[in-house]
Amino acid sequence: MNRFKGRLLNHLTSVDRTGSVSVIEEALRYNCTPASIYNSVITPVMVDLGELWHGGRITIAHEHHASQIVDGLINMVVQKSQRLSINGLRALVTSPSGENHWIGAKIFANLLFLEGWDVEYIGVDIPAEDLTIYLEEVEVDVVAFSVVLPGNIMSVEDAVSTIESLDNPPFVILGGPAFKGFSGEIGKAVIVDNFATGLTVLQDAMGIGAGNLSLQDTLLGVGGKVLEIRRAKG
Repeated sequence: MNRFKGRLLNHLTSVDRTGSVSVIEEALRYNCTPASIYNSVITPVMVDLGELWHGGRITIAHEHHASQIVDGLINMVVQKSQRLSINGLRALVTSPSGENHWIGAKIFANLLFLEGWDVEYIGVDIPAEDLTIYLEEVEVDVVAFSVVLPGNIMSVEDAVSTIESLDNPPFVILGGPAFKGFSGEIGKAVIVDNFATGLTVLQDAMGIGAGNLSLQDTLLGVGGKVLEIRRAKG
């Protein structure tokens, strides 16, 4: 996957949409799973782009243009991949108040869709109170939060608290760079370290199969699940 990652980064820093598309198309031809493309190619490339911008090696205009190209690539992966049969489960994917990074949430929403979920992706920066009102009107089995900035952990804590106050609260899963090195607990929510882990945790919690995950993705998810269990045991 490293060769795809390196080529994609080169094309994006040159804001080359055609070249970027060709990299993802090739990865799909090599039967790379959506989870592996998202987790091992697109996500780390976006991290690299952010570091290039912070280091002054590309402008904010370049970074924004690259992000728009990536949005198209994220959509292309789901459009060119086979969706599993509908599993009857419904998930809501979002980010808490103050969190404006959208890529992680959108990627996870797409992966759930491919796994047969009915997915409500409602965007980012959603206040806890508004989300709770929405959940009182729309029944879902799972709420997934993507959090990039550690400063937004308090916001997601508020959101989880209000969700768990509902009469029949959904299963809550949290993920994103904000939780790197985080060893605490946030209500009854499960914290995961990557997309594959998130899918594995939900498959286990909801009693469904492995779906579109490859063996490598599954092992990655199992490793994350073991980490989550160890955290729970202290």
